[in-house]
Parts: sequence; structure tokens; C-alpha cells
Amino acid sequence: ANVLGLVLLETSKLSAPFIPFLSEKIYQQLQATLDLKESVHLEDWPEAGEVDEDLNQQMSKVRDIVQLGLNARSDEGLKVRQPLGKLKVEGIDEFNSDLLDLIKGEINVKELELAEAEKGEEWKVKEGENLKVSLKTEISGSLKKEGQVREIIRRIQSMRKEAGYEPQDKIVVRYTGNDLLETALQDEEEFVQEKLRAEQFRAGKKEGQAYDVEQEIEIDNRELWLGIRKL
Repeated sequence: ANVLGLVLLETSKLSAPFIPFLSEKIYQQLQATLDLKESVHLEDWPEAGEVDEDLNQQMSKVRDIVQLGLNARSDEGLKVRQPLGKLKVEGIDEFNSDLLDLIKGEINVKELELAEAEKGEEWKVKEGENLKVSLKTEISGSLKKEGQVREIIRRIQSMRKEAGYEPQDKIVVRYTGNDLLETALQDEEEFVQEKLRAEQFRAGKKEGQAYDVEQEIEIDNRELWLGIRKL
């Protein structure tokens, strides 16, 4: 998210003289998460810095590792939204900590170790040029719950889009259905509210309340009703 925000910010500055209105719209939407000036047209023109060849080489390794990790997920039928416990990378002795975090985010793993690859039923190994990665494919109960919550968030974000909401719009969310899914959402209520920009996030269908979008969804063969409306 931080990398995307930086790319959009610099792009809006560069494009401002040519597409001023679209650039300003992008810039204004970034103001919700970044400390920015009043308008993109008050920003200084971006300056090119020196090329860091070492960083370029590391980024090439990052791309290779991410591709191997994603291939391992795909082979096991594991969606990227489902968090996994650990990834081990063999063939690299040292890496920038920010790049390690980038790899973890792209593959969606909780831990990353630069260590000898693991073997066994719960590990999926993929080899590349001068690399070997092993992905722990076993999914604990807590990881399963997190994956379910993230899938529900994705569904509600799609409902926001269907309703035509703007990113800054505050919403009310109601949900009801399977007990395990309800409990998972209640346990992660603060996290979900922040992700959805929801002013209210409550269990139970409020009788007589009209919603902009309602949807019945199924997560791991468990049913859940969702309803959203804009404040």
C-alpha cells in the first residue's frame, strides 16, 4: 500500500501539467492517508535521483522470490488472500529489511527466514536460478480465521463499488449468519471497521432498515448475509 501510494503521488505530480483535473483527483484521494499540500499544483516537480545498482539487483531477486512463492501457492490451490505461516528462502545471505517486508506482503506470509529450505508434507518447495524457496502450506485455525475475515472484507469492498460509493464515504455494515463467521468478525471488529471505513459494524439484521446493497455470500461452505448503506 505504501509503495502504491508513493507511485500514485509521483505520477500525479508528473501528469499535473497534462491532465490537471485527473491528477488533482488522484492527489486529493491520497490526502486521506498521506500528509500532503492543499493541491498537487502546489507540489515541486519530482527530481530524479541516482540509480542504486545494488538495490536494482536486490529487487530482481525479490521478483524471483515472489514469483516462486506465488507459484507454490498456486500449485497448492491457496488463494493469496489466505495468510500463511512461514516462507524460507535459500541462496541469499542478507537482504534489506524493507524488501523482506515487501516479499512477505506480496506472498502473504507471517514470517520469512533466509535459511535452508524445509522439506516435508507441510512444505511446498520451488526452485529457481540460484534460489530455493519453501512455503509452509499448513493453515492453523487463527490463519484460517484471518483468511475468512479478509475474504469478507473483499466482498464488502465489492459491494461498496457496486453501490457507487466514494473511497471517503462512511458506511454502516450489518451482518448475520454462521456463528463461526460472526465470531471471527466480532473478534476482528476494529480491524474490519478501519479497512472498510465503516462508522458502524454490527451483527444482526436491523428490521425495517433499508440498505443500498444486500448480499448473501458463502465462505468455506458457511453462509453470511451482508447489508451496507451510506451515512
